[in-house]
Amino acid sequence: MTIPTLVIHGDSGAIVPFEISGKRTAETVKDARLVFVADAPHGLNVTHAATFNAELLTFLRERARRPVGWCGAARPPTGTRSLDRVA
Repeated sequence: MTIPTLVIHGDSGAIVPFEISGKRTAETVKDARLVFVADAPHGLNVTHAATFNAELLTFLRERARRPVGWCGAARPPTGTRSLDRVA
């Protein structure tokens, strides 16, 4: 089983450097999506809120189109239903 994972990370964080956090996480988690935000610090959800929110909403919308319980297998399991929207 895989869990859809979004990793959003900047390159200007002095406390949590990209190379040992965001990059490593994205490489470790199977099929994770990595969004790299140039010049973004550790609190990029605040300093780069528009970019952060746009990427998060895109990620959620893409997953909402897939049937419930389906995490990227070749075909969805039987008996599942599709989500129509992200609430």
